[in-house]
Amino acid sequence: MSLHADISPEEQLLISLCRLSFSEKQKKNIRILTKKITDIDKFVYLANEHGIIALVYHNLKETGAGDLLPEEKMASLANSRMKSLGRNTFLYKNIEQVLELLFRQEKIKTVLLKGMALELSVYGNKGLRQMNDIDILVPRTQCMEARRILLNNGFQSIPLKSPLYNLILPYYGKHLPELFKGGISVEIHHELFNGADHLLTERMITSSTEITFNKSSVLIPPVREFFLYLVKHLDKHENNGESQLRLYTDLFLMVDKYEKELLDTALFKEAEAAGLEEILAAKLFLLKRYWGIFIHPALETLINEKTPDNTCQLFRTFLAQPEGHPVLKSRAHNYRQTIKQIHGFHRKLIFIVGDIFPTLRFMQRRYCTRSKLGALLYYPHRLGKLMYLIRIIRI
Repeated sequence: MSLHADISPEEQLLISLCRLSFSEKQKKNIRILTKKITDIDKFVYLANEHGIIALVYHNLKETGAGDLLPEEKMASLANSRMKSLGRNTFLYKNIEQVLELLFRQEKIKTVLLKGMALELSVYGNKGLRQMNDIDILVPRTQCMEARRILLNNGFQSIPLKSPLYNLILPYYGKHLPELFKGGISVEIHHELFNGADHLLTERMITSSTEITFNKSSVLIPPVREFFLYLVKHLDKHENNGESQLRLYTDLFLMVDKYEKELLDTALFKEAEAAGLEEILAAKLFLLKRYWGIFIHPALETLINEKTPDNTCQLFRTFLAQPEGHPVLKSRAHNYRQTIKQIHGFHRKLIFIVGDIFPTLRFMQRRYCTRSKLGALLYYPHRLGKLMYLIRIIRI
């Protein structure tokens, strides 16, 4: 674990604690960094904002560095750790219901994604991976059936932007509209990568593996495809200016556990097919620089060639300001990308019409108006989105 002068001691300590095991040398470095902290409030604030407060508390105790912080700060971290554990326990009870309805009763192959899959397969099911929602992946051909089953069993959908979207639900975006019940939300994913052939997404399902959880079997994605999906998911959040160190920790722990299965040229071939080659290179570059992962020299050359020059600068900005850091891609770019990924001209047209002329209920919520008349006045404003389409006239 190397120390970096280009980031503050508080930030260095956060990164140093984003792991699950420590050598004696690493523990010593963490205690040294803890003593260097001059702004403890900033450290606690960043730990919370980056979604790693449970892991930070656990590892401060694990390395003996917790004794070097004020008792009230450790008590605050401990309280947040217990909240995270309680939330995870609550989500576990609810995922059991979802899997019972979809997987065990209706035989819809249901693969866990994101936090829950990581907590069970990588973090060790200790409540260290903070989670908010339940994300599952099902075959595209069965996603609407899965949605119907959950709706028939007490779940409610967020309102659709337009009733027209009922015609194209499985064909735009990566998941269906969120479903809510009893304080949780469930996202049913049906497509995870760009491209018309859906091969990587299909492999996430067909090559998923079973693990035991609460005396039952659950499915988690294959390592390589799951890693690429997490890279893509992190990049999406960064483009929206809302990422967290938690997502980098996921990548590091995946590499730490599955190094031999991941770090080879085959990973880059799959990344190239998914349009993620540069993004993957940048993330591995940062994992090597700040987490110290080992990369074979031949692979390191490829990574250095593909990594953008401003990668470290952007990472440092994000590290100091996880919420509201600069958006990397414009709204217009993201809008065009969404439309490009919709297959079929008629579906693209339905999406655009529904987006420009959504329901009055959506307009009232979107523009915070009390009356329907007030919402009507904002419809001309939405016509401005047509300007986003100038560069994709040939859709």
